[in-house]
Amino acid sequence: HLRPGTYDLLSPNYQESPNTYFDWNEKKDNTGFKKNKFVLSLDQMKKIEKLLKQHNLNHNIISFFDFIKSAIEGREYAKFVFTKSLSHILHLFKEFAHQYDFDENNAVYSNIEIIKKLYESSSDHKAILESSIIAGKNIYEYTKLICLPPIIANPDDIFAFHIPSQDPNFITLSKVKGKTILVDEDKKMFKNSILFIESADPGYDWIFSQKIIGFITKYGGANSHMAIRAAELEIPAIIGAGESLYNKWSRANFLEIDCANKTVHIIK
Repeated sequence: HLRPGTYDLLSPNYQESPNTYFDWNEKKDNTGFKKNKFVLSLDQMKKIEKLLKQHNLNHNIISFFDFIKSAIEGREYAKFVFTKSLSHILHLFKEFAHQYDFDENNAVYSNIEIIKKLYESSSDHKAILESSIIAGKNIYEYTKLICLPPIIANPDDIFAFHIPSQDPNFITLSKVKGKTILVDEDKKMFKNSILFIESADPGYDWIFSQKIIGFITKYGGANSHMAIRAAELEIPAIIGAGESLYNKWSRANFLEIDCANKTVHIIK
């Protein structure tokens, strides 16, 4: 049920279009993959114990890390279950639109709130859906003209702002050099590339089957799904680069990412 762009009606999920995301003819060899063990040094353990006491947290080191582990696992599972239901809703809405001769390219403009209206009204279903699509297209044309800051703290922020450079999250301690490619380009070109994705969305899990050497996202945090997967698979990644850095780096043809030193160099 996963799809790139969780709420995107135009984005097929893995079940609907498996060949878009996976190469079934390519054999995977995982024999050389070795997962590093997570071990704390004695000095690290002492520092953590000290911090736990300073902040009056009723935990020892073992229970503290058990809590962190269960919290991350629970968050990922909750997203997995939620997106399963959401994917089914999108599928049903698409089928509903097809009944009245609207394809998904038009249905995507409609407001899903009309489902409630349809249950409460005996009005013509096709007319309600068509009206919502027309209204949605008009709103879309207006919103395309608007540029907003990434963070709005008060109403005045929309009138004057600059796009700040963020402090992104570097995953792993590895260094990698490679050509850059956007996620909507030909996936046959992904191998040995540094991939650019806007969000750290679970629906992009399929990229890990494409033999990429690293990836960069515009949005997302250190505990996002893609950050966790990058750490598990030891793939160098930059999560949550922000609009300014993401746009700058994605325009380059060749990058060097040094996660240990938290640097990115544009080679060309």
